[in-house]
Amino acid sequence: MNRKEIAEIRKLLCMQKNPIHTIYGCYVNSEKDLLSEFKHPALSLPEDELFKYLDIFRKALSGKKEKNLTQVDFPLSEESAGGTQHFLYQFCNGTGDIQEDALEELYGIIIENYTTVENYAILVALGAYDVPGKATDGTIMDDASETTYCFMICCICPVKKTSNDLGYNEKEAVFENLVRLEKVAPPENAFLFPSFDDRASNCHSLLYYSRRDMHAEFVANGLNCQLPLWEPDQKQYFQAAVDTAFSSQYTVETSIELYQNICEKAEELEDPTISKNGLHHILEQCGATEDDLNAFDREFPDNVVLHSNSIIDTRKCTISAYGMTLKIDRDQLDLLETRNIDGQTYLCIPVTNNFRVNDVEIKDKKKDDSTYGCRPFQCFHFIR
Repeated sequence: MNRKEIAEIRKLLCMQKNPIHTIYGCYVNSEKDLLSEFKHPALSLPEDELFKYLDIFRKALSGKKEKNLTQVDFPLSEESAGGTQHFLYQFCNGTGDIQEDALEELYGIIIENYTTVENYAILVALGAYDVPGKATDGTIMDDASETTYCFMICCICPVKKTSNDLGYNEKEAVFENLVRLEKVAPPENAFLFPSFDDRASNCHSLLYYSRRDMHAEFVANGLNCQLPLWEPDQKQYFQAAVDTAFSSQYTVETSIELYQNICEKAEELEDPTISKNGLHHILEQCGATEDDLNAFDREFPDNVVLHSNSIIDTRKCTISAYGMTLKIDRDQLDLLETRNIDGQTYLCIPVTNNFRVNDVEIKDKKKDDSTYGCRPFQCFHFIR
């Protein structure tokens, strides 16, 4: 699923377009005891309650691709009878009529394989979306549905006690401690099945959401899938590749050139990936030596695929040193220069009429720098 497809489903989860017809759920304590279960036809819920459920399910489709959201493929072994994909598919029949033993099995899989010290709720939304057709010019035709996308969203939400605040009791006309309630928090983990690829159902994969902790053991043992590399791991592989390919020297100029090359790669595709061979080519373009490239080829795993959006921010380049952090728009990077002053390398930014400190414009009337023969610069001691 690309960003547009994720957004298309997320935008449906509102009161005006709601495609969800049935909501199931249960409450589990930290000892893995199932305390209660429920089923709600969505249209029978009060509006304010349905709004809160939709908000929870919408959060399960939010965040950054490859950081919070990643598409996970099922192994072929899980698509036959008895496999996880085959089991989940029965929840997507479009009717909301699910056998009780199937729900009990789903709850049991999550309870057995999901590790947490908190109480939590399992919320399952079943829905159907009549996918509107697209004209040749890309215009959405709402009255020309081509297919129906039946789906489930399963959320695992921590349940926390509300704070012990002071509140007003109208009946007694006094201020007193409020009764502490059990509050459902936003989901920590969730999945959408099947995925929505090319604006149609793809039963061979699901979209997995993680707010903070991946809970990889749940994905591996509960969903019987293998997660691709998560963003922190991708950054570690990228750091190792740069260290190997530029073993003797990695300058500011080289780092900016590498950043620009990856950004150009990211512009080519909606969700760009960089294979080992692709990364080799980019490093070579940035001046890596033949010996260092040979070392990279030996040490970098053949099966590792990096996502451009996971290893860099394609909108802004970040430079940090000595407690300072500079975030620079990609199209402004040409303004940067490095200069060697008294044996130290400095990163220099021209002081112009748009230069501000704490939102106050700097007024520097110098027309040139008599020492260096150039326009005024603000210089930062960056590296030796």
